[in-house]
This record gives sequence, structure tokens and C-alpha cells, in this order.
Amino acid sequence: MPVKMLDAPKRPPVELVQKGEAQGVVYVADPAPSASLKLLVAELVEAVRLSTGAQLPVVTDPPAADRAAIIVGDCEEARKAGIDAARLPIEGFEVKTAPNRVYLVGSTAPLPSNKCHPDAYANDGTAWAVADFLERFVGVRWYWPPQLGGRAIVKSDHLRVAPAHYADGCV
Repeated sequence: MPVKMLDAPKRPPVELVQKGEAQGVVYVADPAPSASLKLLVAELVEAVRLSTGAQLPVVTDPPAADRAAIIVGDCEEARKAGIDAARLPIEGFEVKTAPNRVYLVGSTAPLPSNKCHPDAYANDGTAWAVADFLERFVGVRWYWPPQLGGRAIVKSDHLRVAPAHYADGCV
């Protein structure tokens, strides 16, 4: 599905990995991520390692503003950056860069009631933001399950994210 490209201010890229060394971290804002989001955050860390040789640490506290970071999910910092997760459609997401930041934020809209299977579904917009980031910026392609060797990853000694701002779904 095509995404809607939004204005991205001109600024230096976010340097997450330089010469095979981690410069950034991953912060997951959701204290209770869905199973899909947990899986894709693990895939994010593993894919960056396989691509660059660098292990991006996953941190439990918001990183300092001077530390490069991938901020995963809705949080006060993402809202201050202008991302309103509540207005994104179910399963929609927004990706936006800022100085030292890459925001991967999905919808927080409530799912319709499902009385037959109340816990069967999750609004996984944030998980889809992580997957989209991996495809666009890390060069990951999935063909069949990764544990069976079904993914291709571009090799590089760096991960620089140029200014970007786009959304999946209407914003």
C-alpha cells in the first residue's frame, strides 16, 4: 500500500550506526507491546546487526536528546514531535525523523468490539511502522520465515536515516 509522503525538514541524517559501531539505541514506549511488536522489535535489532555488525541496545527509559534513537510507539516525545497516534487509522502508522530521532509510531485507535474473540486482534500500526522502516532504511526483504533463511538484508557499515516523514493511511 502506498504511503503519503509528508514534508520533512532539511537536517542532517540520524546516525544510528557508524563504521559498524552502534551510535543509537531503540526505545520501546509501549510498556505492554503486542506479540507482533515484540517480534518486530527483535527483528529490528537482529536485522541491523546482520546488516551493519552493530547491536543497537533496547533501552527501557527515554534516551537523552543528544543520543541517537529509534523511538518505537506513542509517547510524549513523539507527540511533541507532532505525531498524533490517536488520529491515525487502525493499523496505520507514521514515520518521522527529527534531530537524533527516528519515530516509528502506530495508531492508538481502539479496535471495534469482537465478542467472539475479544483478545484475538491488536491494533498493530506500530509493528507495521517497524517493518516498513526495516524495508525502506535497512534494506530488509522477507520471502518466507527468517528462521528458515527467508530474508535478505543489505550489508553496510553504517545506518544513516535521511530526513523523512510519511504516513500509512490518511492523516
